[in-house]
Amino acid sequence: MRRLMRADPPGRITPGVVFLVLGVALVAWYVAFTETSPTALGTPVADGADTAFRFSENLFKGAKPSRQRRIIDVPAADRLLIAGLGEARLLGITVPDEQVAAALAYLRETVAGKRLAVTVATVHDPEKRPLVLVALEDGTLVNARLIQQGLADPWQIPGPWDEWATAPS
Repeated sequence: MRRLMRADPPGRITPGVVFLVLGVALVAWYVAFTETSPTALGTPVADGADTAFRFSENLFKGAKPSRQRRIIDVPAADRLLIAGLGEARLLGITVPDEQVAAALAYLRETVAGKRLAVTVATVHDPEKRPLVLVALEDGTLVNARLIQQGLADPWQIPGPWDEWATAPS
């Protein structure tokens, strides 16, 4: 006599169910992580001071040392096109809408076409552009100068840029 076999006996967890649960968990983790990640630049990290501190502390661990690079163009008020690097974002600043034109003019006048010291951080912005610090020939940090002149705001996560607005010019 032939025995009838059921494909899935009651109580058995099938591989399909396991993959479905893992997929939902992965999507939930991704959404939660990207919304609270300190790399969501320019936004405060709610109740995440420790995470934000570790983020800013690790920015330059293993960073590429400062080296002279030519600034080819200034495509936006917080971004530079750098030879050998491509488009990069200025670290630690957010340019308010009302200051975009002035910040863009300042950057084009100050850095465009020049060979300047560029330090590349170990992290990238959400669009996968490298984050950079740019120093003029006299050592003045361009990122800090934008904040000091009121053309940009510092990021709202803890880091060295908190002091840029109060540093002497």
